[in-house]
Amino acid sequence: MASISVSKSHCLFFCGSTVCIFNFIKNNIEFTENIKDTLDEIYITCAAIDSTFQLFALSTNAKNIYIYKFRNGEWTKILGEALTKPATSLLINSDNILISDKSGRVVQMEFNGNQKVILGTVSIITDIALNSHYLLSADREKKIRVSLYPNVYNIHGFLFGHKGAVTCMKILSANNNLCCSGGCYNHICLWNIAECKLLSSIYLADIQTESSFIMSLAENSSSQFIAFTSESKTIYIFTALSNKLELTKTLLSEFSVLSCGYFINLNAFIVSLDSNNESSSFKMIVLADGDWSLLQLHSSITNVLPLKELQCNKNNIHILKTLPLQFTAESTLHEEYFKRKADRIEMSSRDSKFPKSLLE
Repeated sequence: MASISVSKSHCLFFCGSTVCIFNFIKNNIEFTENIKDTLDEIYITCAAIDSTFQLFALSTNAKNIYIYKFRNGEWTKILGEALTKPATSLLINSDNILISDKSGRVVQMEFNGNQKVILGTVSIITDIALNSHYLLSADREKKIRVSLYPNVYNIHGFLFGHKGAVTCMKILSANNNLCCSGGCYNHICLWNIAECKLLSSIYLADIQTESSFIMSLAENSSSQFIAFTSESKTIYIFTALSNKLELTKTLLSEFSVLSCGYFINLNAFIVSLDSNNESSSFKMIVLADGDWSLLQLHSSITNVLPLKELQCNKNNIHILKTLPLQFTAESTLHEEYFKRKADRIEMSSRDSKFPKSLLE
């Protein structure tokens, strides 16, 4: 699985156990590293960057978190800490990192490694978001909890309206009292956070099952969103204007969509695609604001990923130059994971007195 995190000047890619940072201002690869951890089969589960891009953090399936800081012209690992449970999302503040995990907790970790549980629930937290007053925590029980921040023991209310698990959230840049969330059944909701009120909702795809869900959301500065589902090669474009969600366009991709982000300096969305089920690469496309034309389907990221630097004006888009990016990724695909799991069960059943059914 590949994913993207974007700041005002950088783009962070991670795929499998490899992380790479591309600097759009300097047009070069600023950092790349293959993460080594306590398990033989390592992959990055989530990552986050701060708004100034002086810090980024990532977590692995080995239940460890690593923090990197940019100083003296290079990225340096400043902290590595163990977590109690695997992290599901990370959020970097000015003085701490908020970590949600599979046990239903939100942990506040200082940059010196001190950890404190600030929120606990009985359901797996899938995503967290923060505005100037509230901490939002989405879970698998069809709801979003709204807690006062930093005193999160004061529960302001709940956002009810999803038909299934809530999988992702995005607070609107134009109005941080509004939140857009996606979940199972390809259902997207728009909320007034302070009033805990559902303003609008839409279903993005014809397939509406519990196993089909919104994978990721990205928003530009004009309250336009792109989203994609877990069972689709379609990129959906919708707006959240005047407290109403409206689907405006759909784009069909050759490959399954993996992740998306919005890069404000390029005025464009960046989307990663599954590279034809290859285990070591993924492809990228860039979608321009305005006409939403597909600018280019990029080559495999294991060879050269030619990102386009864009300059937008009111009339058209000028492609200035191609930026080469070399990035070798080690990916862990779902098929590979289940094959390894089946092999381990088979091996355990041969060496154990317990029936195979109990080991599964």
